[in-house]
Amino acid sequence: MVTASCPNLKLMKQFINPLVFYPILFSLLLIVACKPDNTQTESAKKPTAEAQQEKPVSTPEKTLGEYYNYLAKYNINRVKNLLYDPFTEYHLPQPIIVNTYSVDEKKVLTQQEADAIALTPPLQAGDVQLAVTELRNDKPQQYLYWFREKKEQWRIFGWALKNAYVEVEDDP
Repeated sequence: MVTASCPNLKLMKQFINPLVFYPILFSLLLIVACKPDNTQTESAKKPTAEAQQEKPVSTPEKTLGEYYNYLAKYNINRVKNLLYDPFTEYHLPQPIIVNTYSVDEKKVLTQQEADAIALTPPLQAGDVQLAVTELRNDKPQQYLYWFREKKEQWRIFGWALKNAYVEVEDDP
């Protein structure tokens, strides 16, 4: 009579005979008995607090590490994706390999500090400045990097050489 595969089929068979006279009630019983467990599917759809915490946290330091990694791999598209303005003119004639680097200072800029830095477009309060020493072929160079948050990701807004430029030959 009923060929539907349902976990509560035995229970339904007990009620089939009395319900022959009540087709509407039988239909409702069939719908209720075979209804999927929505609480399980709804909880599967909702992200848990643990899943939300697993989302990688963006920091200026992590962005800088990715930047050096992509420079070494000569991946211009990935480098440009780390820039606040991905349409920035960026020319890289060859890979740049930074043997090591260290973040010497991290500073969240106030509006007064941001206004004192001549950068176009101008920096804003809340931008982050990293003073970085790069070591390439045992020769240190100091840079300043500025970062701004864009869509919950820290992006490189600008950079400048901190001291007098010293020609450093890149690794072959």
